[in-house]
Amino acid sequence: MRTKLAVFVCASAVVVLTSCGSESIDGAAQVGESTEFSTSTEASVPDVCAGRLRCVDVALADVDGDGLDDSIGRVDDQIVVLTMAGTEAQVAATESTMLADPAIQRTGGFVGAWDIDGRPGAEVVIATSDLGGSAAYKVWSWEDSTLAVMSPPVSLYEGNPVEWKLHSGEGYDTAVRCTGDTDRPIEVWKFISPYGGSTARPSMKVTSYTYDAANGGGSGDGSMFGEEETFSAEPQNLRQLTGWPWLCGDNAVDPATASTLQCGNASQNTAITSAVAQVPADARIPGIEWIFMGDTNFDPCADLSYAVVETKGGTGSSPEHVMFFHRGEYLGTATSCAFGFTTVVDGTSESATVQYRWPRGMDSNANPSGLATATFVWDGNEVVMQNDLPAELLNMSGCN
Repeated sequence: MRTKLAVFVCASAVVVLTSCGSESIDGAAQVGESTEFSTSTEASVPDVCAGRLRCVDVALADVDGDGLDDSIGRVDDQIVVLTMAGTEAQVAATESTMLADPAIQRTGGFVGAWDIDGRPGAEVVIATSDLGGSAAYKVWSWEDSTLAVMSPPVSLYEGNPVEWKLHSGEGYDTAVRCTGDTDRPIEVWKFISPYGGSTARPSMKVTSYTYDAANGGGSGDGSMFGEEETFSAEPQNLRQLTGWPWLCGDNAVDPATASTLQCGNASQNTAITSAVAQVPADARIPGIEWIFMGDTNFDPCADLSYAVVETKGGTGSSPEHVMFFHRGEYLGTATSCAFGFTTVVDGTSESATVQYRWPRGMDSNANPSGLATATFVWDGNEVVMQNDLPAELLNMSGCN
């Protein structure tokens, strides 16, 4: 699938160039300035609106990647880029009825120019709609003296190969951060906000992307963006963003680097598999093997999460251990001894309550009447057991 669509380009008189960064109309259309593309002085600024009656200057940014600022304006129903070499490239503006913000209406949807693909030159970002807080964008990149539309990465692809769709609503919100890293130039941030009575805590997934115009990115959807890495991060509530844009710019996401936001480095499978291998054998049962069967609330961003490890081939009365993790790092087991009938009955991001049962008197193993609970809490430095297990359980289990 072709992902770069060329648009009509015409030549114009050579104009001398200047200034720095990407500036916005009325100071509202663009949140942050792109000073990384600026090298010239104010006296040499090209002016796309010179000699035009119906033209609005919207920004200065190095679009063609030569290190000098180009002039961007809205001319009637088009967004026009004028370079120092006098080359003009045009793309369609957006009808005002598709946009809610008056400032963005005036610019025909232009919201900013940022380096999105990691190559020299800023991409031109145009909002195509603003519906119920969510938004769709087109991203235009300079290619052989034309502007070519850039397809979105797979996590923003919704059947339209040329629109970047970002959501803001009940359930989840998305944003795109330009990283400045040429190897992984963008990150897609997805904030998941449980609703409808859910007790789950908010979470954040971050996916970073490479950009490979030569090899098509390898994503399978025609985009030049190839997925590099997905990880859990400290939740950043994207609904706190005000106004436009949600695609790059200072307002897109918290400017902190991904390394400071990333929680545990290991995936759930890797972390738990490694932890199971560290659980010691039980001397009461020669040849015991531990196996994880899926009971966990593992969260690499949580101060305390758990996973239950069981006796391979065992029954409900066979020994089980509760393993604890702090931000994805294995801490050890809840107790030194393993007990049968062990169940985690409540778990939060900072605590876990474990229920223990055991047979008394004439009880069968299928219906034990002994019952006790223990709550384990992360106190900021370590896991603390808030109440002791009864001596009866310890004695009958041989753990005293």
